[in-house]
Amino acid sequence: MLPARRLRARPNVGPVNNAQVNQNDRLLVNLPREILYMIASHMDNDSIDRLTQTSRRLQQYIGPRCWERVEVSCTNEAEKDDMIWQLENCLAGTQKATLAANDAYRPHTVSNSNVIPHCARHVREYIINGDDEEALYRDDLCRSWVEVTLNNFTNLRVLETCCLDQLIAGRIAALPRLHALALINCYSLDATPVEMNQITGLVHLCVYNVERARFGQDNGQTLSMLRGSATTLRSMELFHFHHECSESPIVAMGNIDFRLTALEFLIMCRFCDREAQAMLRVVDFPSLTELHIYQPPDDLIPFFRALQNLFIFADEPKLQAVELDLNRTNTRQMYNAQRRWLTSFNTLESLRLDRWNPQDGDASLIPGAISGHRGMRKLIFSHRDRERDGVFSIPILSPESVTHLAWRLPELRWFEFAPDQEDLFETGRALSRLSKLEFLRCRLKKSESSDFVFGMFTQILRGFLRELGPGETWEERYSLRLVQAEDEETQYDVASRLPEPWGKKRIITDATTRKSVRIRRAAEIDPAFVEDSDPVWVDKVSRDLRVFR
Repeated sequence: MLPARRLRARPNVGPVNNAQVNQNDRLLVNLPREILYMIASHMDNDSIDRLTQTSRRLQQYIGPRCWERVEVSCTNEAEKDDMIWQLENCLAGTQKATLAANDAYRPHTVSNSNVIPHCARHVREYIINGDDEEALYRDDLCRSWVEVTLNNFTNLRVLETCCLDQLIAGRIAALPRLHALALINCYSLDATPVEMNQITGLVHLCVYNVERARFGQDNGQTLSMLRGSATTLRSMELFHFHHECSESPIVAMGNIDFRLTALEFLIMCRFCDREAQAMLRVVDFPSLTELHIYQPPDDLIPFFRALQNLFIFADEPKLQAVELDLNRTNTRQMYNAQRRWLTSFNTLESLRLDRWNPQDGDASLIPGAISGHRGMRKLIFSHRDRERDGVFSIPILSPESVTHLAWRLPELRWFEFAPDQEDLFETGRALSRLSKLEFLRCRLKKSESSDFVFGMFTQILRGFLRELGPGETWEERYSLRLVQAEDEETQYDVASRLPEPWGKKRIITDATTRKSVRIRRAAEIDPAFVEDSDPVWVDKVSRDLRVFR
């Protein structure tokens, strides 16, 4: 398979003059637009430039396609030069002259034209990358180029930027068709620019490590930037720089008189209680479809109690997916508040529980908190950031706990947990009740050898085989076809029969029933069974908004 071509914003989309069409190009002209897009994605830039000068039809189809996504970086001198090389074709002559006067550009030619090049209108996605330091924010050259290009990209739909100041905020607010905005690693701001309050019509918003964007702490200034998108915003991802609350004893929120009526997806990370209460003011949590809460501090206990009351009295909660850090802060009260919230409704189809602390959390209480969600299809117990946060572990589920879950969650297709290594056979028998289970991941406290992993799965699968009746085959009774250990590389296909060409097969047999099943190292993994396989923010929202249509 050919490597994906890096989209460089350079194809010529000016008038076609003296076009010379050879036989191969003539064939391309007659292809459907979708096929042309596929071919162009594997072409080098010189070929793209030539094709856009071959015929007006190819120019109209391929040229704009190459400009739809522009991605630049500005963290060192080499990246600055590359950024200018990509963006200079989008500027009018007078704009280049202004940049040159400010020592931000060395023009190749001098022009007094005020005409913005045609290619600027084709840009739909604009990504300005930076790093975790302040280099990008403080660089005048980068800020100048971001400001002037935002002025030209009037059809922009998606913007991800690490560069934000008052002038850039004003340019962002003036974009008439902006639907998705991500502010990433914007440090050293005195406050969120008030110009951001003028933004309207956003569908997706991501705020990641913006030091002064404190929803609920700055008298509603940051929160008020959502007002213009109250009826359109569908997803919001808020990763705060830290979780300390403001020292100010009183925060005025009287001007926050709106609700986010269209919101479906929400991420809250490192929120203090004051900010969580601000979210309660503008978000109808029972109407959400998906909710992620990461790294909740101790003072968020009242927030979970408020959630419990909201869901108890909600007529028809819609929440289907939750990701939650369990008991991250060493307090039993937090652990209990989270469990009680999970028992206050029964609509979940997907649940991921991370960062469990064994010192203050009783693992035997977890199954009872989630067993009411009988439509659940995906359940994950994980120790996210295991290498970094050594204090956090993963609950060990006994065969009794697995049996409890298997009886009450009959729709489960995906299950990740840490089994009791002393009773793997009974754990397998308990899992055998999950006839719809397709993917099983047995997590461990540490990485183990392949022999250890194979021995673990041998015992578990023998538990499955023990429950097979006379004349029953594996496929007639079970849907399980892939098992995985802690390391993602250790994965096994499971089936009564496996094709010969790939890998060494092993046969597992139960001595009592004489039933057997074959396993082998998996060659290819269905993307549906790859954890965290969702695209990054900009790709996810681009697909949702269909900006390439």
